[in-house]
Amino acid sequence: MSKELDHGEHTFSRRLNSFMTLMDDGDKQDAFIDKEIARIRALVGPTGQVIGAVSGGVDSSVAAKLMHEAIGDRYVCLSHVRESGRRR
Repeated sequence: MSKELDHGEHTFSRRLNSFMTLMDDGDKQDAFIDKEIARIRALVGPTGQVIGAVSGGVDSSVAAKLMHEAIGDRYVCLSHVRESGRRR
């Protein structure tokens, strides 16, 4: 298993933070999104399938959007937001 898959949450958070610094530059945003979609497609391959979970937070929501953009119906998203587990 690759290091990125092994530590996916940490890697994704780091990438999301990089993305947030690009918010003022639309061209850089587009380039970042295109790069991430290509990276996901390369990791998953042409026939691979992915199951992901969305907590309702920004990180998992953005990850789900990128996964769907990259591989479409081969990504199955599970969603659950617990009211008792929300940050205060």
